[in-house]
Amino acid sequence: MSEAYFRVESGALGPEENFLSLDDILMSHEKLPVRTETPIPRLGTFFLDRSGGAESDNAIPEASAFLPS
Repeated sequence: MSEAYFRVESGALGPEENFLSLDDILMSHEKLPVRTETPIPRLGTFFLDRSGGAESDNAIPEASAFLPS
């Protein structure tokens, strides 16, 4: 990223600009709730406390929900 990061204040975007920029999320360290639609192999080791139902390959199972803590 060669461009500087400029924070966009809440409410500054109109309804037609309702999008999430991956760069903005990573720069702000914001936690967003997610729900998986397919199993994610070998990622369960990063979420040991939340992957109790994971299979032996440490996959995050389908329909797992991760909410900000």
